[in-house]
Formats: sequence, C-alpha cells, structure tokens
Amino acid sequence: MDIKLIVAAIGIVGILTSAVVQFVLGRLSEKNKKAHEIRTQAYLDLINSVSDIASTSKLNEGKIELNQLKDLTSAKSRVVLIGSDEVVIQVHKFFQYMKSLTVMSHMMNFLILFRLCVKI
Repeated sequence: MDIKLIVAAIGIVGILTSAVVQFVLGRLSEKNKKAHEIRTQAYLDLINSVSDIASTSKLNEGKIELNQLKDLTSAKSRVVLIGSDEVVIQVHKFFQYMKSLTVMSHMMNFLILFRLCVKI
C-alpha cells in the first residue's frame, strides 16, 4: 500500500510541476508579445507623424499644426523610452540634422529610420 501512495504522489507532483512550468513559460511569452506590440505601435506612430507632417507641410507652405506637433512629440517620447538603441540613435540623428523631408538626403535618412523600425 505504501508503494501505491508513492506512485500516486509522484504522479500528482509531476502534474503540478508541469502546470507550473507551463504557466511560467506562457506568462513570459505573453510579456514578450505585449512588449513587441507596444514597441511596434510606437514606431508606427512616429513614422505616421513624420509622414503626416511632411505631406501636409508641403500643402500648407511649411506650416505645421499644433495637433501634429503633439502627436510627433508623443511618438518620439515613446520611441525613446521603449525603442531599441539603433532606432533611438537614428531618431536623434534625424531630428537633429534633418528638420524636414524636403531634401532628398533628408528623405534617405528617414528611410534608414523606417528600415530600422521595420526590422524589429
């Protein structure tokens, strides 16, 4: 009778251990997935903000609306906080030297930033 109890206990411990390991691994996977989604959304918001400002500033003779600046600042802040090092450095270079997308070299620098964001 003691052997039956030991076998039953081993089975129950095995099931509990399996459940705990599955829970922990699932939770880690979910955290990574959520972080990836947040980072992707921040990159998309930055790219959309820059593109929106570039397209509307050509139509409005270089004038930028306050709402567009708010969106851009919010997107830049999120990218700087949660973005990869490569993207943060490229964002810094882009906004330090390239104030607009009117010159071809500025557009090329934006494309580099875009490729880094898409590479994630």
